[in-house]
Formats: sequence, C-alpha cells, structure tokens
Amino acid sequence: MDYKHRATKHIVQDKVGFMEFHGFPVGLRTIILGNNNKEDILGVGTYQLKLRERNQLLLHNTIYAPGVQCSLVSHVSSIRLGFTFGFHPNG
Repeated sequence: MDYKHRATKHIVQDKVGFMEFHGFPVGLRTIILGNNNKEDILGVGTYQLKLRERNQLLLHNTIYAPGVQCSLVSHVSSIRLGFTFGFHPNG
C-alpha cells in the first residue's frame, strides 16, 4: 500500500454539517492533496455525517477546505478507532 497517498484527516468541502466550528483566516493554514495541489483550510471542527436510516457519525477534528473536489473520510483514522469496512461488488 502506498501510504504517501492516504487520507489521515477527515476533509469536507461543505460547511453546513459542522456542529462545532473554529474558523481560520485565508492563507493561515493549507493542506497538500495527493496531486500536490495546496488548498486553504478555512476551519476545523466536529462534522455530522448523515448515514443511511437516519444514522449519523460525528467526525471530530474535521478540516473544512472548500476548494477540494470532494469530501474525504479517513478510513485510516476510523480503523484506529475500531471501525471496520467491507467493500462488496453490489454495495
């Protein structure tokens, strides 16, 4: 596995799901993505991820970077907390 390209933090592009949020000025903090592009981090906080059947998952220390193309949930961080993942061809 190429660990250089793994997400080690949760990153979202939508501010709406934050339950707790601490903003940063533009240019203060950045994140380097897998394609070596830099994006501004405009805040960090606890994000409420809505799942199926009205379930939810609270993602703590989630980065708000509106310039990313899609939101990322770090499976590495989740596995460290005891979560397991299963990938099946039919979902």
